[in-house]
Amino acid sequence: MSRFQSTISTVAALGTIAVTAVTAYRTFENHQEYKAEQEAKIQELQTQLKQLPPLTQPPPVVLPPAATLVVAPDPTQSGSAQAPTPPPLPQQ
Repeated sequence: MSRFQSTISTVAALGTIAVTAVTAYRTFENHQEYKAEQEAKIQELQTQLKQLPPLTQPPPVVLPPAATLVVAPDPTQSGSAQAPTPPPLPQQ
């Protein structure tokens, strides 16, 4: 390999290393910025949550005893517990 090719290969390798280092640094920096933004959002939401009035529990629902409940009859039932018998199929 000639000295020129060796120099070109070395420069290309150094360029690749430099690009990789810059990409890694930018990725790390972007992650740090994203993390800082998320922490700021969390702080803002916690502040908003602290400013909300406290929730009050509604009183429990008290149902009357079962003996006093009146159940209306189902209008779809004709009074019998069995379904009506279907008509016979026509004979061909």
